[in-house]
Amino acid sequence: MPSKIIFPLLFLMLCHSLFGQQTNETIICKKLKLSKLTWISDEYDMALVCLKKDNKWGVYQLDTMAGAQQVRYEVVLPPLFDSLGQGQLFTDEYSIAIINGKYGILPNIIDYPFEQKNTSFSYDKIIRKTVGGRDYIFCKQNGQWGLLHPSGYAIVPAVCNSQSDVPLIWLNEWYIPLHKATKKMLNADIVVPDAENGDGVFKFRKADSHLWGMVQCFSEKKYKLLIPPQFDSLRFFPFNATYTAVYKNGKVGIYLSAWSYELPADSMQSVPCEYDDYKRFTADGEAKLAMKKDGKWGWVDWLNGKPMSLFMYETTDELPYPYYTQPYQRSE
Repeated sequence: MPSKIIFPLLFLMLCHSLFGQQTNETIICKKLKLSKLTWISDEYDMALVCLKKDNKWGVYQLDTMAGAQQVRYEVVLPPLFDSLGQGQLFTDEYSIAIINGKYGILPNIIDYPFEQKNTSFSYDKIIRKTVGGRDYIFCKQNGQWGLLHPSGYAIVPAVCNSQSDVPLIWLNEWYIPLHKATKKMLNADIVVPDAENGDGVFKFRKADSHLWGMVQCFSEKKYKLLIPPQFDSLRFFPFNATYTAVYKNGKVGIYLSAWSYELPADSMQSVPCEYDDYKRFTADGEAKLAMKKDGKWGWVDWLNGKPMSLFMYETTDELPYPYYTQPYQRSE
């Protein structure tokens, strides 16, 4: 066939395809009373749809094999949403959606088609932020902030005064049952896993007193108390360390490791919370502790809480060499 005939035919076929698709969408919108239709996945024939009557969004799976005049559809997500996050609903792990001004998390509709029903739309705001290369989902409710898992689970309920107060916790989905059980066991509103050392160690904040403690969980029903909930904040034990820092009323003290010492509970805090700061050192193979009090630095025996020098040094660089022997076991 001559080229002067082929090219016009191809042009007409292309125009027919483009205008035909546009006509089909127009007919579908008219039949289903939609103000807008946006195809999402050709493989599943799914589309974001917006109802003409109330501008609410949903997701339909459309069957147009018999032609637009005989279109059939199934409701994947009912048209109840002010916003559906557009394409994120299909390509990302989750999408932020809104119903009647309230925010919620929707898991990826292709991978988790039946989990949309479990979503709670109760938040005043949900914000997605990347920190240190990881995505975190901050939620706001009644003026307080919390943290959500992509599944919608509240890792930290909305109990923090600001976003900066929310601890950044990353949980694998399989870890959620233990995290949830630990909250319940301890009557805690915030439970923070030790991301560095693992071993089922958690810092926890009591829901009633807002004081912090630490446990090691062996199962969803069994745990060992490492530090009682008596402190305003505390730090995890470094790997193989014999002590960690605890804070009360803006002052820092020292708490001994339950893995290293079996002492009466009232003896585990070896240094009272009366210092302004602390710093770890190693000298001659021994762990040494410098602490700051009234703006001056000095050496402290971390096992017995005894000052080992005068507190008269402006910086840790000015401290004298710690020639004293640091005991690791208490004398009888």
